[in-house]
Amino acid sequence: MLYRAREIDSTIDLNDVCRGDGFLFVRDGVGVAGRDVAATCDEPRLESLLGSLTCVPGSVTPPPGHGPAVFGTVPFLPSGTATFVLPRLCVTKDAAGRTFVTLSGPDESSVSQPALDEALNAATAVTRPVPTANSFTVEPRMDVDRYLSTVAAARDAVREGTLRKAVIARDITVRSTEPIDLHSVLLRLRASFGSSYRYSVNGFIGASPEL
Repeated sequence: MLYRAREIDSTIDLNDVCRGDGFLFVRDGVGVAGRDVAATCDEPRLESLLGSLTCVPGSVTPPPGHGPAVFGTVPFLPSGTATFVLPRLCVTKDAAGRTFVTLSGPDESSVSQPALDEALNAATAVTRPVPTANSFTVEPRMDVDRYLSTVAAARDAVREGTLRKAVIARDITVRSTEPIDLHSVLLRLRASFGSSYRYSVNGFIGASPEL
């Protein structure tokens, strides 16, 4: 797998690169956003994919923290399957404000300078979502009393030393009168939880520490 990189204008917003259908991992404006897919793999093939990444002649060699990035979702259960994605286009920003764009592909023609320019233009030609007057309902999928008793049991187990840490999830069902715009959700998370790590992978979005 080949890639080409170059440094670009640092005013690009990673949330806008991701939009609602890309990839994102960012905190305080520092992180990486990706679009489209160059390759996918499972955990056993991840090392091989990473080892195959080669910078093409004539490309800038990106500094540490920049260049191709792989996004993945790793399940809590050992029996689950982890899936990893190498976006075709990655935009990375560091704490010093430097920003790089990287294009990955199977051959030199797919990562040519014109191809990189075209992909970058498409990624940055974005229109911010417009607020709408849709309405929605929120319904818990777990009974509130059961949830509270679960929290209390986990609290007591931590205090007693049976558990060192407990992560408790609570499922809810949200029904909206209009499709939920993931780009809008990411922008709302940035406005409300800018100091959290925010992520978006294949429609799985959130912020950590947990909201």
